[in-house]
Amino acid sequence: IFFYFFKKIDIKIIVLFVLLFKFVDTALNVMTIPFFIEIGFSKTEILYIIKVFGMLFVIFGSIFGGFFLKKNNIWNLLLICCFMQIFSSFLFLFNL
Repeated sequence: IFFYFFKKIDIKIIVLFVLLFKFVDTALNVMTIPFFIEIGFSKTEILYIIKVFGMLFVIFGSIFGGFFLKKNNIWNLLLICCFMQIFSSFLFLFNL
């Protein structure tokens, strides 16, 4: 099954998609904690907010993603998620 997958779908496209999709997210995650400390949050507050809200958004995002996936195809949802990620990354610029 593993080799069939690589024959059927071009692996270069998948790897390029994953690298480009997650590159900006990873680069901004490195800058998030120093940004929060600079605007006055303590490390404990940052920890609680990231862990609690992070877990809640993962659960709710999975539920809503399942509902949207039932009504749309995967490629439309990936396109929507790409634009939402780009928009959320640009929000760092307006917080100067």
